[in-house]
Amino acid sequence: MKNLQHPQLSSDILKLIFSNFADPIYQEELVTNPPGHWTLYNCMLVNKAWSKVAVQLLWQQPFKVTYSGPCYKVLDLLLPRAIYEKEIRERKKQSKQKQQQKSILMRYFSFSRKKKQQEQQEKPTVTNLMFNYSSFIQKLEFNRMVTVIYCWTEKKLPNDLKNSKEYIVLCIRLLFELFLNNGVQLKSLYLSSSGFFRLSTEKDKNCNVSSYLHLLLDSSSIPLLENIHKLWLKTKSNNEEASIAELHTVCKNVKFMNLDNLAENDLYSNHRITIERFVKLIGSQKQLTSLTISYCLAKKINDILKIHSSTLRRIKFISCDFLNCRKLDGLASCINLEKMEFYCCTNLNAEMLQPVFNANFKKLRLVILLFSSPDYICEEFRAWATVINETGRG
Repeated sequence: MKNLQHPQLSSDILKLIFSNFADPIYQEELVTNPPGHWTLYNCMLVNKAWSKVAVQLLWQQPFKVTYSGPCYKVLDLLLPRAIYEKEIRERKKQSKQKQQQKSILMRYFSFSRKKKQQEQQEKPTVTNLMFNYSSFIQKLEFNRMVTVIYCWTEKKLPNDLKNSKEYIVLCIRLLFELFLNNGVQLKSLYLSSSGFFRLSTEKDKNCNVSSYLHLLLDSSSIPLLENIHKLWLKTKSNNEEASIAELHTVCKNVKFMNLDNLAENDLYSNHRITIERFVKLIGSQKQLTSLTISYCLAKKINDILKIHSSTLRRIKFISCDFLNCRKLDGLASCINLEKMEFYCCTNLNAEMLQPVFNANFKKLRLVILLFSSPDYICEEFRAWATVINETGRG
């Protein structure tokens, strides 16, 4: 009997199938520990072809903060590789000053000689790794990366160097150099000041993302950001506002944008500057198709929507104040909208919405209105939304 050969699926088909198990973190919701990851881990055990595709998907977004804490062990693979490549590049230069900090980090990263001998069979070296993991990275949550690095330094470095801002900066620079040298082109970027693993003591303040945002927007890191298609911004502090001020000059190809201006105290007095910068960021995009705006004054956002009247397909307002908007003609100009959402917004009235009622939204199929009280929404708006949802015509 002839040996039966099993049909082989191409890597493209495998990736299409396995992508259904991947982390949905940059689709709609921010999900931690998705159950699909365990399926990908199992796929890695089938054969080499399956393993390669599963690893690519798992490493698209490697920096995670799970319920049990940050997955800092990912740096056990990335940092040695970064240092190794930097050693090769700088070997010709023989720069002792630049080598000093790196050698200290290398010394404390490595195991003792005895442990190296004992674990030689278990620990992969820099040069014999099965995959170049860093080349698969496409999605970066900058705040989580800082948290992971912070926890890694706390775990690996000696007491006098633990949580040192100097070495956190060094690790970030090493990783960015590694990404650039391996041709990484980020597709998704998430910047947030919230969600850190721990900020309980004075020394833990070195984990504040606003202290490191300038590294992401440094001229040497700009090539990483030029092809960003999905962008999340969640800001709180004035330091972060200053850091993201020039983001609109770098990211111009964003298709899915989520801008969340969380205010700690006074929403309107402390964050007017942020809204101005957000408006510049929105206006600089070439093919914006989805826009989510949270916790801000909607007046200036409405004015800039005219620029994207032909490309915008979905818009969502969350806890936005439409005070002094007068007419929502900017929103009405987006005639290709397919979905429109309003959640807990204030100061919307029929006169303001009249241009929206009169607009010809040929593709609009769904309007979602969710308010904390029926008194916050005018009856004309509710009736118009009901007609759209029932007939499926704008």
